[in-house]
Amino acid sequence: NLTPNVVNNSGLNGLLAPQSISDKQGNLLFYGNPHVLYDQSHNPMQNGSLTNLATNGGYGGQPYTLIIPKPCSPEIYYYFYCEISNVFANPWQWDLKYAEIDMSLNGGLGAVTVKDSLLRNDIYPTIDGSLHANNTHYWVVSRARNTNEYHSLEVTSNGISSVPIISISGSSALVNTSASVGQLRFSPNGTKLEHALYQPLGNSPMNKLELFDFNRS
Repeated sequence: NLTPNVVNNSGLNGLLAPQSISDKQGNLLFYGNPHVLYDQSHNPMQNGSLTNLATNGGYGGQPYTLIIPKPCSPEIYYYFYCEISNVFANPWQWDLKYAEIDMSLNGGLGAVTVKDSLLRNDIYPTIDGSLHANNTHYWVVSRARNTNEYHSLEVTSNGISSVPIISISGSSALVNTSASVGQLRFSPNGTKLEHALYQPLGNSPMNKLELFDFNRS
């Protein structure tokens, strides 16, 4: 069936990088943005308040988010999000954080059991993830601010690795706030990673798309 199931009573209204996840049958589990998570009944999830809207999105930022299931734990999900930590830096400085959701709690509606856990600081607010070559684990990739370093964190049945694999490639630095909110995206098979850079002020050399090979193992 290619007809989507339209939800008209979502708890979200606006931008700010929404994410959602469903089970294998297509039933909605939960969704949210960097500020709050909602359960399948469209109410705020138990303990689901994340970053402060006034200090994060209030500056016009649209930090990206990502949901990944914890390997070998069918009820546990990780929600990755970016939180602004310094608006006076050029470009702005962001931190990569995560929350952990247990769908077995609150009568099957889920609850946030861990949140505001820092993974990386001083990054650009764009992340993406891909399945590992072993088809069980996952990779979560971010880019360090003012460098051409890409940091890959492995998600396993034991949790999220604290030490990233660092890859150096592409443009050396982004010095404009708008360009720094470029988008990272994996190809469907996870072997390519692109970073789309955009500066809306005229014909900037920052307006480019960089494409990289990615080793999933």
